[in-house]
Amino acid sequence: PVERVEGLAKTIFREIPRSKNEAEIPSIEIRRSAESVRSFEECVPTEQGILVMGFRTGVVLRDEDHLALSLFNEIFGGSPASKLFMNVREERSLCYYCSSFADLLKGTLTVIAGIDPKNKDITVDEIKNQLEEMKNGNMNGEELLCAKQSLSNAYRSILDTPDGMESWYLRRFIGGMSDSPLENAKNIEKITADDISAVAKKISLDTVFFLRGEGVSADSTMQEAL
Repeated sequence: PVERVEGLAKTIFREIPRSKNEAEIPSIEIRRSAESVRSFEECVPTEQGILVMGFRTGVVLRDEDHLALSLFNEIFGGSPASKLFMNVREERSLCYYCSSFADLLKGTLTVIAGIDPKNKDITVDEIKNQLEEMKNGNMNGEELLCAKQSLSNAYRSILDTPDGMESWYLRRFIGGMSDSPLENAKNIEKITADDISAVAKKISLDTVFFLRGEGVSADSTMQEAL
């Protein structure tokens, strides 16, 4: 019963020292847009290069358009049917994998791709091109429908495990929200392509990091191990 669990929790945590500001959550510095693009590069003895692009989204969890950003990410690079996967990987064969994920607490979007080092510049350009496509509203009804169904299922599955619910409500508490997964599953149905295009226009590139492979072959790596 809930009452028993509550009683046990109070007993266990009663003796833990707490500060006067125990309910306060440290604030997170949110930068809504990038002032300039920073570039970093490192080298490692591997064949494959790792490209990471960090964007400022201008949107955080407490904003009204955070669901539009979640749908944007699903269409942009958050699923196997995304624009990054279908265009950058499948159609143009520029990478081994390419995906994106959004952090709604920090207001950031990260794209990561495994690529041949010689394809670095053209891959960066194509990822930026796919972002422009979404800013211009170039997404079809099937893409929007699939994204909504995928996110709706993901929200509903959160309720399947205690860990899922704990993670959900902890992040909501930190972000100053109290909405449930089922509320989000319902509300995403109201998001339109125009809403997604509008949120895409807020996104700006902040950082490009490239872990460049130095072209060490598998044979030479094996020789070193021996």
